[in-house]
Amino acid sequence: MEESTERLVDAASAAAEEMAEEPLVGMLDLVLLSLLAGVSVYYFFLRDTNKKDEVPALKSFTISPTSLPMRTNDSNFVGKMKSSGRNVIVFYGSQTGTAEEFAGRLAKEATRWGMKGMVADPEECDMSELAQLTEIENHLAVFCVATYGEGDPTDNAQEFYEFLQNGDDQLDGLQYTVFGLGNKTYEHYNAMGKYVDKRLEELGATRVFELGMGDDDANMEDDFITWKDAMWPKVCKSFGFEAQAQDINMRQYKLKIHKDYEPTQLYTGELARLNSLKIGSQKPPFDSKNPFMAEIVVNRELFNGGERNCMHIELDVEGSRIRYVVYLYIAYMAAVSLKDNKVSEETKLNHESCIQNSSMKFFASFQKGANKVLYRFRDAKKMARDVHTVIIQICQTEGGMTPGEAELYVKKMINQKRYSSDVWS
Repeated sequence: MEESTERLVDAASAAAEEMAEEPLVGMLDLVLLSLLAGVSVYYFFLRDTNKKDEVPALKSFTISPTSLPMRTNDSNFVGKMKSSGRNVIVFYGSQTGTAEEFAGRLAKEATRWGMKGMVADPEECDMSELAQLTEIENHLAVFCVATYGEGDPTDNAQEFYEFLQNGDDQLDGLQYTVFGLGNKTYEHYNAMGKYVDKRLEELGATRVFELGMGDDDANMEDDFITWKDAMWPKVCKSFGFEAQAQDINMRQYKLKIHKDYEPTQLYTGELARLNSLKIGSQKPPFDSKNPFMAEIVVNRELFNGGERNCMHIELDVEGSRIRYVVYLYIAYMAAVSLKDNKVSEETKLNHESCIQNSSMKFFASFQKGANKVLYRFRDAKKMARDVHTVIIQICQTEGGMTPGEAELYVKKMINQKRYSSDVWS
């Protein structure tokens, strides 16, 4: 026991001796203490206490609206022509797209004759600016207008038609030419083209080239090509240009027949719409430029008489997002037998009697709603006027209208697409 106590006393004595030999403060501690002392002396005795802490000054600025280049109003076609250096503008009045296509071809072809053209929809333009075209040197306004229905303008040319009718603006100095699209089987053949050509001249405009008229009953494409090929040289002569077409900026094509090809590489679409006509790869929205490839699910013949027949066709438009309105069609058809290109008076009278005998039901059907359509089949030259007269008479007798009111009523039905006709010669 005593030995253990002695050992503990000896160990404690040895530890005390070791601690006495080691310094209490090491070299690192001295360095840190010196640095702390130096900072304290500077902060309390050496720094300038009168000098305030400087705060970096904020740069002053103002908020102002972003300056953007002035954009020309969409309806300001003269401004567009000036800013883009164009001198030819082609307006189109189109219902099915043919006049619009012709307008695009004319605008592109202007480049070949040393001019620069653009296409314009009159519905989207302020047509009162026509007089300002004289501010552009060697300008030319081309009008490709189709006649729709019973001598009416197309939907997109309606406002332009009213402008010509009601406007008193003088168009002195305006240089223009007109190409009309029509069908000779209709009573009012190319009425819109003739009216635009005549009315522009009455307002003081200068006709640079004669009125062109395309006949869809014959060959519209040939009529158009013949007219434009004669028009451009005359325009160049009027402007003092050399009447020579240049093959610049024009696509050149060469026919090459491929017997073996990869079906996936076959082009199946409209221009700039690759595969737009390939079933399964079509994308909405669908229109005349991007038609929907609908599957025909029903196709049966209703009747067949002579050179004409009537088909019942049903199309599957599921998934197309196409909207349509269901109409009730009331069709009055004449089984006309032609002999020596003449319609017998008996046949014509029977057709008129058929309408007159059911006049009450006929008129009542149109009073019930807007989605009622009269589709009139008739011969354009022999029966058209007589049948049209009977319809107006029914509106007077059954509707209690005056002759003038009946005329306006039928005209309104035509404008609303509730009264249509299928004519042949």
